[in-house]
Amino acid sequence: MIAPLRWAVIPIFLLLSLLLYYPVLDGDWVFDDVRLVSTNDWLWRSFEGVSAELQEWWRVSTTADPATDQVRVGFRPLRFISYRLDALATMAMGIDDPAQDGATTFFHLHNILLHGLCASLLFLLVQRIHPAGNGVSAALMAGLFLVHPVQSEAVAWISGRRDVLFCGFYLGALLLMVSGKPGWGRGLAVALLAALSMASKEMAATLPAAMVAVALVAQEGPRTRKEWLSWSRVAIPTLLVLGLLSIRLLAVQDPGAGAPHWGGSVASSAWTVGRAVMHYLALFTWPIGLSVDYSYAAIPASTGALSPVTSLLSWIAIVGGLLLSWKWLRGGRYSAAIVWPLFLALLSPVLQIFPHPERFAERFLYLPMVALAIPLVYMLASLERRSPGSRLPVLLILLCLSALVTRERLSDWQGPYPLWSSAVTAQPQCARAWFGLAEAARGRQWNSEAASDLGKSIDILAPISRDRLQQGIYLQSLQIRAGLLAGFGGEGNLREAYRHLQELLEESDTDGTAVRNQSAPWREYLKVCERLGEYEGAREAALELVNLPATQPAVRFEAMLYLSATSEGDDRQRYFQQARDLAVPIGDRAISKVSYQQGMVALEEKQFAEAREFFDEALRTLDEEGRRSSARYRKAEAWLGLGDTARARQTLEELLGEDPQHLPAHLSLGELLLSTDQVELALEHFRTVLEVVPDNPQALQGIRQAAVRKKLEEGTAEAFTDPTRITALTMLADRMLGKGEPAKAREALVEACKHAEGPVEKDRRIDLLLRIARHDAQQGDWALALDGYQHLLELAEISRQGDFILEAGEVFRRVEGATAALEMLESRRQAGVSEPRLLRQMGAMAHGEGQLADAANWYRKYLEEATEEDPQVRSRVEEALEAVEKILSEEAADGEESP
Repeated sequence: MIAPLRWAVIPIFLLLSLLLYYPVLDGDWVFDDVRLVSTNDWLWRSFEGVSAELQEWWRVSTTADPATDQVRVGFRPLRFISYRLDALATMAMGIDDPAQDGATTFFHLHNILLHGLCASLLFLLVQRIHPAGNGVSAALMAGLFLVHPVQSEAVAWISGRRDVLFCGFYLGALLLMVSGKPGWGRGLAVALLAALSMASKEMAATLPAAMVAVALVAQEGPRTRKEWLSWSRVAIPTLLVLGLLSIRLLAVQDPGAGAPHWGGSVASSAWTVGRAVMHYLALFTWPIGLSVDYSYAAIPASTGALSPVTSLLSWIAIVGGLLLSWKWLRGGRYSAAIVWPLFLALLSPVLQIFPHPERFAERFLYLPMVALAIPLVYMLASLERRSPGSRLPVLLILLCLSALVTRERLSDWQGPYPLWSSAVTAQPQCARAWFGLAEAARGRQWNSEAASDLGKSIDILAPISRDRLQQGIYLQSLQIRAGLLAGFGGEGNLREAYRHLQELLEESDTDGTAVRNQSAPWREYLKVCERLGEYEGAREAALELVNLPATQPAVRFEAMLYLSATSEGDDRQRYFQQARDLAVPIGDRAISKVSYQQGMVALEEKQFAEAREFFDEALRTLDEEGRRSSARYRKAEAWLGLGDTARARQTLEELLGEDPQHLPAHLSLGELLLSTDQVELALEHFRTVLEVVPDNPQALQGIRQAAVRKKLEEGTAEAFTDPTRITALTMLADRMLGKGEPAKAREALVEACKHAEGPVEKDRRIDLLLRIARHDAQQGDWALALDGYQHLLELAEISRQGDFILEAGEVFRRVEGATAALEMLESRRQAGVSEPRLLRQMGAMAHGEGQLADAANWYRKYLEEATEEDPQVRSRVEEALEAVEKILSEEAADGEESP
């Protein structure tokens, strides 16, 4: 190729790279991008002039403290400097928030153009090594480098910048080395490029080996001893620079981050590495099923030469390749001889010679794949000699197929969720992939899916001996899943969260310290224990939080408040005083919380005068709207307890003046007004509630009571019980549930039920009975729950039974079995109970019990009668019916074949 035209390949390859990778230009931050780029304040700081930038760049390039710099800007500093340029360009376009649309565009564009530059440099390098060639070899190697699917991780991932950046300087150094006569000046220039490559990624340490390989195969390379001595003027500066930088890197930066050997020992790591090399070779030859994650179980560590047997076979292949290369080298076949040694040399920094937490990754092949492309060049050349004109179409087909696979792979790099979805599909036993998918699901608010994915991560890691990376994923999976399950609620989820937190507190953190010395798990454990009624565990957690040195003052204060609320007598007063002492440096808000808690305790103990005083004290300093409303509401309860309904009413009216949407206040005030015959005013409050919650039973009951009150005034209805006592008892039940005392809550509800025995209180009594039955079911007392639902089925009108028929069926199933439950449900259905999901539940219940014919019958009836159901639900029922009918058909066929 004519020299001036040779450089025209650079814009061509830049354009080709852009055309291939443009789908990821608007891709999201994924994986390490969040930690290293989008939340890195160093990158997104304001621009203060060129001089300030240069000083800052020099600082991060020459100073580093891995112990305090979590992002480690000083490690591979050139990568972060390039990110800074992208951030400045992004901010110049008016995008100051990394979460905005378009914030990733410049970062992705930078990667894509660097990739095109690397391909063009490779083309120029091969042309320079073989100037007499016709360019086909150079085009093949550069083209394959550009479009090979395994390159997509380094290019499409913003954090893959390290690979494309170091490779650019690396290939530039090799090109400069062979572009003229050797000399000290050229050697210094090559050494500068080598240093820049090393500042991008430590794999640049292999450059001397690549320089020797290029010198061997270059058409004008050294052959005699004198020529090699002359060439050493180029190599020696690079060796010195890379040697010094490598020593500094190992001494200061700790690139392995304390990772143990793969498999836990040098021998295990060595046997495993042989298999890893074969995996890299397989990725190059068959890049299908690519994954961003190759952690545990993708390549399990070898435990010996024959465990698995591929450990020994891999090393036999590696050593055999080296012996063959030595034979070719002695025979002067340099181009063939360098392939295998060069591939191993280029890959050596990531072969766990120095242990590193990232055991295996596709991006590690970014530069080493160049060595593997050399045999392909010779294979096509041989094909051309045997069949002239055949090389070009084969080359085009190969490149097109690679490009198509790459474009398909790029759809996975659009965002975290598709990326991790593809990872768990390719490597279903990789715990980190499941953890990444869970985090992506959480980002989409798909918390149920996230909990399921985290469960898979835990199941994979729980039985194994974990390294630091695996331990970190395991601990995070336990803690996050526990939080999700606790958020879902329900006894089963809370029990699972409880087990996760117990296991978490028995573990050691990645630095070897005990997790139980951290406050966050204890805080979550306290909340879960309290909700489960495990009060001893909750108090243990509170005591730990109070005594842990690392606990933040605000968290210690909250724990002390809990101890105050759950203690009695002198202990309670002592804890309250300690809570007040802790609250003083925190401020008025904390003091008001103590007052509020003391008011709640006094209210529970029916010390209404003290409760009112505490709530008054709390209201003087409370500045949180929700808690102010709650304090005022409780103050009204205290006035009611003192028998001063006038002041209770005044307090509720003041509360509604501040917080017009406080529905409990509307209900309480409505009932107060109703008890004093102010029916119309009471109706206004009940209607306000119904505008927000149309089926609120207390408001509906209030309206019914108002109607009865009017009839009483007209002399057409009998007297009824004053509803204020019922209201006070239901409010007490709510408070007991909030405090984690379900037994006391039930007592309050039963007592309220006794006050609703009159004929005009039937609807309210049904509401209370239903609430008691649900309470018993939630507490797992199925026998009591069954009695409650049976009573309801006898008492409630048919029109109301649809409100609870499904839950009644589940309780019947648990206590008396599926057959009895189905009989009950069918009798209620025939009696006229209406509930759109009833037939579906009956089908599922019969299906679960193996009553397939009945299940098919119920499923069919449901599909015939259900007209407004969610299409997805209908589809699931259709699938269930199809599965049942298939089994019934198979059973019928088996019966016909039997003698």
